[in-house]
Amino acid sequence: MLKKLIMFTGLLGGSVLFSGQALAAADFGPCTPEGGTHIFSATINKTVSDTSKNTTGATFVDFDSWNLGGTYAMSCECPDDTSLINDTLFKAVVPLAFVTNIESRSYYQINNNIAIASDVLISGGRGEYVNTPFENVGNLTNNRSQCSQNASSKDAIWTSGGKGHLSLYILHPFVGESIIPSTKIMDLFVTKKPSVYGSIPASSVYISGSITVPQGCELSSGSTLEIPFGEFKAT
Repeated sequence: MLKKLIMFTGLLGGSVLFSGQALAAADFGPCTPEGGTHIFSATINKTVSDTSKNTTGATFVDFDSWNLGGTYAMSCECPDDTSLINDTLFKAVVPLAFVTNIESRSYYQINNNIAIASDVLISGGRGEYVNTPFENVGNLTNNRSQCSQNASSKDAIWTSGGKGHLSLYILHPFVGESIIPSTKIMDLFVTKKPSVYGSIPASSVYISGSITVPQGCELSSGSTLEIPFGEFKAT
């Protein structure tokens, strides 16, 4: 009797496993990068030319941009039924401390002096820059070219994360150079099913460099400055 019960339990477990595998092959799911997350690293070295805006809360929209090139491969979970197609969806996560929202842009703290907002190009049929963070933004290409069942899925060229813009927000006015150590500003996830994303980002974007604010008032070589001191008493 015990032997029959063990055999039945084993058969039941096998059928559950088989059903789970069949279910997985019957639906769309997340996309996984080949060889791990692709890293984009941008160098930012910019100067604030309008020193009158070196004030708390000042913003500089599209202050800088990155265009790094580089591609990677991914495969996505898809149903075996080749007649089923779906859009490819993206989610951008910003792993920084939130500061404020201004005109649809979300600013996140980089250091004591500055915060940044970013957008990233979603290519494919969309071809638009989208402000981060976001979720379930499609690239408007309803197809199966990325599906893991296709041997050619690894030949698909992915560039998402390689192009974007940065906007600057002044947290505390400063003069001189504000150093930006290598800082991750975005993780980009991809899926073929809304809100079902894997744990491995397709790409991550890092920035490093510096922002410089020159002195607001400087004398050029050879110029003179008259300062009224008032009258001096004779001694």
